[in-house]
Amino acid sequence: MSKTENKKSKWTEENPFTLLVTGSTGSIGQSVSNKLIKKYSKNHPVRLLLNGRNSTKLEQLKKELEQRNYKQSVSILLVCGDLTQKETTRSLRDQCGGKLNGLVLCHGICSESENTLQFTKQKELERIFQVNFFSNARIVRKLSTALKESHGSVVIVSSTSEYQTEFGSGSYCCSKAALAMLAKTLAVELGPYGVRVNSVVPGIVDSEMHHKFFQNMESYQEFLDKCKEMTPTQCVVTPNDVARAVVFLINPKNKAINSAQIVIDGALSQKGAIELL
Repeated sequence: MSKTENKKSKWTEENPFTLLVTGSTGSIGQSVSNKLIKKYSKNHPVRLLLNGRNSTKLEQLKKELEQRNYKQSVSILLVCGDLTQKETTRSLRDQCGGKLNGLVLCHGICSESENTLQFTKQKELERIFQVNFFSNARIVRKLSTALKESHGSVVIVSSTSEYQTEFGSGSYCCSKAALAMLAKTLAVELGPYGVRVNSVVPGIVDSEMHHKFFQNMESYQEFLDKCKEMTPTQCVVTPNDVARAVVFLINPKNKAINSAQIVIDGALSQKGAIELL
């Protein structure tokens, strides 16, 4: 049997469809977790691993997911920890149990300052890259054996900042550009083993991450209205928009889709550099 030939898959109670979502307590991560479990529990037992840094939010998300009715059995495991720490990555690997059908990397941070790159301190630049780039590379490396065993799928949630510069967000943009090349490289390297690596590239999303930049709801709503006005499709991207694309890319039936980038921004980034924040 060649490396690319699919094994016959039988997802059972003993061998459930296993998914891992990092950054699961964020707005996008929560939507992704919800839609993945809803989609794949229709026909298969599902084992969902959730990662985040806030244990309280993780427990709350688990509670919300477990309160719903599913056609098949669902088990939810929590791995709380900072993904820049090797111990957290090892815990994720151990909890996977040697098999992983879907890995969704939703975690990431923005810069705490609005300095241009020439005034960004080395420590801040390294912090951004540790979270947004190096931790992603480390996770896929550590879980590659489990992904190969299952002919799994990886979806990296990036940002249109990977190809569109934003004044004062240079470190963030650079880290996302590196992440984009990581996804393409992994797609080529892991493809022969039946592992697909794709990315979802959202623009400005109505999310907790963007909300925190504003002092009150009124100013945030004005920002969203401006985004809607500038976007060709006259809409604001939601976490569910991103999650639907993730669910599509994770689907094992889409075995020909590899190294794809799905941009979700209503074509806002096609209008040139945006400086809304």
